[in-house]
Amino acid sequence: MKISQQLKNQREQHHMSQQELADELHISRQSISKWENETSLPSFANVVAISDLFGISLDELIKKDDDLKMKLEKEKSTSTLLGVFLALIPVAIIIYIALLLIGVDRNVFVNIIQIVGIISFVWLLFTIDWNKLNQALSKKSSILLVIFVAALMIGALPSFFDEMVNGFNTYKPFTGLILLIH
Repeated sequence: MKISQQLKNQREQHHMSQQELADELHISRQSISKWENETSLPSFANVVAISDLFGISLDELIKKDDDLKMKLEKEKSTSTLLGVFLALIPVAIIIYIALLLIGVDRNVFVNIIQIVGIISFVWLLFTIDWNKLNQALSKKSSILLVIFVAALMIGALPSFFDEMVNGFNTYKPFTGLILLIH
């Protein structure tokens, strides 16, 4: 049974109106109405609160609602990805500052980062489960992601090719590696 029907049944069994349930959950009555009419789905926190309020297990509440399960899994993966991203920002800044302090030439550093970025991006393309990504992203999100990646690549390509041409013109084997070590 979908959560919309389960929610309505539990609410009626406990002789509650939509407004009374909304007051218990500290949300609007319109949210309850949208859940029962299947125009939106409750968040994980609200699902847990509903489970506690009605004294039923989470399993009973969401067992046959695939849409809600997928939404809850998406919420979990999004928060995990955001946490990793936010943790990497200070690490990247610290590494950058440390390399500058030990005297690594900025151009060498930028070239290494560009190469690592290109390799990582190609590797990412081959490791993505495209079917799951397609299910997880809305059309609007997909379009924005494509625009974002294209803008990054277009912005990086001119300087990457300039550096590559300059590197070929002044090529000295292992210079970058020697500069990196010193």
